[in-house]
Amino acid sequence: MLQPEAARDYVIATGETRRLEEFVELAFREVGLAWREHVTSDPSLLRPTDILVGRADPSRAARELDWRATKRLADVVREMVAAERG
Repeated sequence: MLQPEAARDYVIATGETRRLEEFVELAFREVGLAWREHVTSDPSLLRPTDILVGRADPSRAARELDWRATKRLADVVREMVAAERG
């Protein structure tokens, strides 16, 4: 990423489409909690730009850097929770 002569933006992601709900569920599961018992959502508070489903396109990183994701969402969430727990 730092080697090309010209600076470019690269998306580092799995390229998988996932719901925000899946991310939240995985994070709560890592700490032994049922997320629906701790999270409330009010649809009237959502902004038109809020995303409920996310997917990033890492094709430029794959093409120009020969980079491919080696971890999936569950792996990333597990590591994020572990890092926060210290």
